[in-house]
Amino acid sequence: MIAAQIFLDGVGKFQDIQARGMRIIHLGNDAPPIRVARIPRGMTSGKSSLVVGIEIDPEEYLMIELSMELFLTMAAAFQAVENQDGKRGAVYVTPEGEGFVAAMGFGIDEKTMIPEMIIQGGPTVHQALRKIADVLEQRLRETH
Repeated sequence: MIAAQIFLDGVGKFQDIQARGMRIIHLGNDAPPIRVARIPRGMTSGKSSLVVGIEIDPEEYLMIELSMELFLTMAAAFQAVENQDGKRGAVYVTPEGEGFVAAMGFGIDEKTMIPEMIIQGGPTVHQALRKIADVLEQRLRETH
């Protein structure tokens, strides 16, 4: 399954692609619709996967498949940042010992954040992000 980089503030995050001389295809409002589909039992584990299909041009179609669990974790992280009342939210995951620690807070700049919560995440990055997402989902339920 494909890996993903998550940028909660994506400004400037694609400059490396231009710097490497790669062709950038920007699909505008007149592009065909993007297709998104849940595939039950699409993972070897038996869990669902998510497929995103994008028509690049009449002869090229890009399909990306990732785990539903990863997609939902990314969505929860984006939602958490979006709901911070205009504050610049930040989520970081860093290795520690045999696993990962996740921190969520408010970014001051590209390398500095004020942590609001630090969670011993677990043996994988995904589990660390999922724990942050679970806490944020609980907060949303309590405030709405």
